[in-house]
Amino acid sequence: MGSHAAHADPTSAIYGKTIVPYNASKAALNLYTQNLAHALKDEKFKVNSGCPGWVKTDMGGKDAFLEVEEGAETSVYLATLGADGPTGGFFSKQQPIPW
Repeated sequence: MGSHAAHADPTSAIYGKTIVPYNASKAALNLYTQNLAHALKDEKFKVNSGCPGWVKTDMGGKDAFLEVEEGAETSVYLATLGADGPTGGFFSKQQPIPW
């Protein structure tokens, strides 16, 4: 919900989903991710945003597409990046998402 590109694409699953406070907070988090990654570019830290997808949790509800284990894949991937892994990106599973 924080991808500007997906919100602007009429073929995207989130096109027209105008949950303004939620979308704005996610977009702000993504910009903060880019800024923090730049500030720490000479350090050993990796700073990335992750989108787990629509997960069957108390927040996601029973109609969500993904089980909790599937939703965790993105967090596990980002938490276990090696020293040569990406920084300053937005990911779902192991794939970058357009800003």
